[in-house]
Amino acid sequence: MKSVINHETHNALSTGFKKSSVDLADLFTFYRQFNTTGLTTMAAFANYSVKEKQMETAPPEETDLNRKIEHEQNSVLRQKSSFPEDEKESLSFFRILTHRKKSPEEYVTQTPREFINALAFTEEETECEEEMVIPDAPSLLVWARVWPFFRTILGTTYHSDEVDIPKTIRIITECKPFRRFPMVQRNAWASHCQILLDCDERMIPFHSDLYRLMKNLIRIRGKSGMEIFIMENGPYKKMRKFHQPHHYVPYNTPEPGTPVVVVSDLGCFDSTGNSRNEWLHFGRDLYKKGFCPVALVPLSPGMVDKELLFYWRVVLLNRNKKLNYYNVIGERKPPEQHFALVNQLLTLLSAAIRVETGLLRSVRMLLGPGADAGVEGAVWNHSAVERTILGFGFKIGASRRFRENYKELQKDPGFHELQEKTKELIQKFHQPLSKMILMEERANWGDIDTAWWKTAKTLMDTDFPGFLAWFLRVKERLSAETWENDAIGAAWVIAHKDEILHNKQITIPPGLDLNLYEWILKREKPAEKTYFLTQAGRSIRIFPGSKETTHVYTITTSLPDIQVVTFPREKTGPGEVLRLEDAVKEIRNLDPPPVIEPGENNMIRLFTEHDVFDIDEMTKPEWALAMGRDKNGLFAEYKTEKGSKRLYWCDPRTVLYFGDDMDFYFNKGFFWDAPEYLYFKENGFPALPWAAHHGFDEYGLSATVTIKNVQFRMRWIKPGEFMLGSPEDEPERFDNETLHRVILTRGYWMAETPCTRELWEVVMGSNPSRFKGKQLPVENVSWNDCKKFILKINTMIPGLELRLPTEAEWEYACRASTATPFHFGENASTDQVNYDGNFPYNNGKKGEYREKTVEVFALPCNSWGLYQIHGNVWEWCEDWYGEYETGTVIDPQGPDNGDYRVIRGGGWFGDARYARSAARNGGGPSFRSGRVGFRLARGY
Repeated sequence: MKSVINHETHNALSTGFKKSSVDLADLFTFYRQFNTTGLTTMAAFANYSVKEKQMETAPPEETDLNRKIEHEQNSVLRQKSSFPEDEKESLSFFRILTHRKKSPEEYVTQTPREFINALAFTEEETECEEEMVIPDAPSLLVWARVWPFFRTILGTTYHSDEVDIPKTIRIITECKPFRRFPMVQRNAWASHCQILLDCDERMIPFHSDLYRLMKNLIRIRGKSGMEIFIMENGPYKKMRKFHQPHHYVPYNTPEPGTPVVVVSDLGCFDSTGNSRNEWLHFGRDLYKKGFCPVALVPLSPGMVDKELLFYWRVVLLNRNKKLNYYNVIGERKPPEQHFALVNQLLTLLSAAIRVETGLLRSVRMLLGPGADAGVEGAVWNHSAVERTILGFGFKIGASRRFRENYKELQKDPGFHELQEKTKELIQKFHQPLSKMILMEERANWGDIDTAWWKTAKTLMDTDFPGFLAWFLRVKERLSAETWENDAIGAAWVIAHKDEILHNKQITIPPGLDLNLYEWILKREKPAEKTYFLTQAGRSIRIFPGSKETTHVYTITTSLPDIQVVTFPREKTGPGEVLRLEDAVKEIRNLDPPPVIEPGENNMIRLFTEHDVFDIDEMTKPEWALAMGRDKNGLFAEYKTEKGSKRLYWCDPRTVLYFGDDMDFYFNKGFFWDAPEYLYFKENGFPALPWAAHHGFDEYGLSATVTIKNVQFRMRWIKPGEFMLGSPEDEPERFDNETLHRVILTRGYWMAETPCTRELWEVVMGSNPSRFKGKQLPVENVSWNDCKKFILKINTMIPGLELRLPTEAEWEYACRASTATPFHFGENASTDQVNYDGNFPYNNGKKGEYREKTVEVFALPCNSWGLYQIHGNVWEWCEDWYGEYETGTVIDPQGPDNGDYRVIRGGGWFGDARYARSAARNGGGPSFRSGRVGFRLARGY
């Protein structure tokens, strides 16, 4: 029965209560008895007002599906949060970012045949050869070029007893008087000279060259009058005489006029600058005493600054050039090529466990004349290496970092040949070493062979001294990709079997999945259980039991433990990446239920018997009014022009059903419009009466539309968020590309190609295009023309409801989860994009200029299956052109009005910079051009 408050009731209230005696509790009591009508009257009498919360969404498109979804709107928005209102600001929530279901091939329950057939290493195979003979390094200098220069700087001239006949004849013929006959001048070694050899640790790669240099010099000049000192700790510490290893003396300047030669880096390899300052002061002291010292330096041009050049006559040591004084005075700044060669040399050597000085020299010389002694010295003194008297090794993690450069350097056609030659040199220098070392180096090159199964068998069946210790050191050097190899992973599990079975806390190599090695652990496998992940503060609890309304996720496993990896969350521009090599992995037993605490700024990767998924912690975003978790999952509410609207977090394993025999789920989570999310989750993907057929392929869900025997395909683009625009450091960007976050809360359809001439003709009956060909994109159409086309094609198929994409939808689809200038990466070529190849992007290589459009399927598509979204023709968007909003924008529609409509994508006639994902342009609605076409879109 409907409750009302009539006139008499109102009078009774007026006389029976005082205004001051009514509080909120009385209002709630009245509400329970008289419902909303009575509450309104009572509130007015008590000087309160009733304010009903309006939770409206923006007006949707009028479709049957919209009306079904709108029917659920009120109940969705009235869901209550799982926490008090005053705590919303401080709470954080865990969410599943990505999920991957393991394939049956990833389960290994039986002992691999490779392990059964492998033979353990013998003790002799694990030892080095008793007499190790390491090949000599190529000489830094060619002696035939060196000694004439030494004769000059360490020599003098004198008059002999022989008359200079040619000079005498010339004087006589010129009728010049002379008192005595001119005598022949002879070159000779100076009676005294001083040579200082810098044998600091920085100069170790050149020690053998210094020894050979002095040995040859003594052979042709002799020892008489020549002082040779070895400086091991700089110019101001005691030094020793050559061939006298224990005789240290303080430095004394020679007699005035004596040539002084130093062979040193003058401290330029010292990153601190302290050694360089010492050599600067030492040169100044010699200069003040009247000497003009010569410095032979194994440096690259630009490594010596102008102050040093003022006091030292510098000669660059280079095998490929004649020795001359270095006269270029400038700032201390080596050319970019120098740093590129240093990086390339470190990358080539990163597979080696130890790099001897001879190996360093040999590989350096593979790089050509540009890689001089300065490159060699820079690598030896690099911060990524640890040097010894025999050679250097890479610091922990550094070799893996340089091996990651292979992918970039392998784009150069000549790099593969360099890689193979370097591999041969490493094998040549390390042939006397243990087969274990050679095997590890082969693994670093990617040659993972049966020797690693032999290693696993050796760890299982034998106990050679030092073998286990060697294998444990390998963990610090091998890359994450290497640990995913079954043989190497098996060896590690065998080595740590006791710790694993006793549930000890242990660091597991990144990329190694313990569930693949149950054939080693042989643990009893109980019945499969379901576990629930729930949030407790800033930790995750995992326990078996009944489903709770606020659980984060569910997992199923029959193994007694799970594996947890915590990752540092790193911001790299607009995206977030997980660095697997920095992960910390632990084994956590499921009984008792574990508590996972990721720590500050970390993410979680959880491995079970069947699944791999990532969990991230988030607080209320700046764009949200509130955030919470209810029985439908994690949600966030935000403000619109007409009230508040709710979004639900769609977990990556959420299954959407499509028809009777088709379903799919996402591998990455995202915020989804609440009514649409709940409808899709409950009812599955809606039918597509406008599509001739639909299906899944490697790119996702697609639907084909047929118009009078002409077909075109649409691809479904899931909701998500991305950074629209470009970062300020993106090359060749425009000022109108302000970077900001955009959230698209509803999925939509996007044509996989621009509209073709064939489709336009079958709909409109004519064609305005400049270029002829059925599969070429239509062009020379205005925005108004496109709207007429869309209006007409929508009348041909009921429910088709095509439209132009918004600018945000266009860029989201173009990027396809990338943040680089092109969805291909940092640059693009004319093999990928149709643009004017005479104007490449960011100093790239010039390419073909076709001077026309190409067929819509002619060039590669992006990872979402969209073709020609970069280049070929510009594409009209729905929005008016205007400045971007700042901050996070949800479902942007562009300005309300303007003079120009947005066009995107670049074209066949333009520079490569206009084809970037973020590049914007605009044109009046009636503007037509042979460079502008369009691409169709459709709502969800």
